[in-house]
Formats: sequence, structure tokens, C-alpha cells
Amino acid sequence: GYTTYAATNGADALAEISEHRPGLVVLDIMMPTMDGWCVLEELLKLPHDRRPRVVVVSALSSLRDRAKAAELGADAYVPKPFNVDELLEVLHGLEEAP
Repeated sequence: GYTTYAATNGADALAEISEHRPGLVVLDIMMPTMDGWCVLEELLKLPHDRRPRVVVVSALSSLRDRAKAAELGADAYVPKPFNVDELLEVLHGLEEAP
């Protein structure tokens, strides 16, 4: 039930976000050209009402990585490998939250 857009690197992700203004982004950290940390930093520059909610999905799963994602505005963190139902539960939870 979601309309999705894909990007293979952080720069393309920012372009897709700018063009389509999604309400929710699933973001990997380890990407070429511009990593997910840089994408999060760029999203923080957007006005709050234009900033999408972000779920980080990454093989980086230390407490330090999770804390950094939260500091950079991520709304949730799902470590890889993940169960699709678990990810969907997180996404649905963010849709329902104010």
C-alpha cells in the first residue's frame, strides 16, 4: 500500500526526497557517493514541516550508531538482517504517531 521511490546512493536519495517530498524514508547508512549519515545531516537542514520521518535500516547496529542516528533526526532504527514484518510494524507505528 505504499508508493515507493528508490535511490542507489545518498545524493540520489536527496534528489528523490526533494522531488517527491515523501512523508517517510527508509534509509541505509552504507551507500556510495554520500552515506546515510550525510543524508540525515542534510535532512536536518530542511524546515521541520518538510522533513520526512526516517527509519534507518543498517548492518551498523552498535549503540553508538543508534545514538548517532537519533541525534541526526532518525525516528527509528532497524538493524539488518531484519524481518519484513518487523520493518512494516515500525513503518505503521510511525504513520500512526503524531
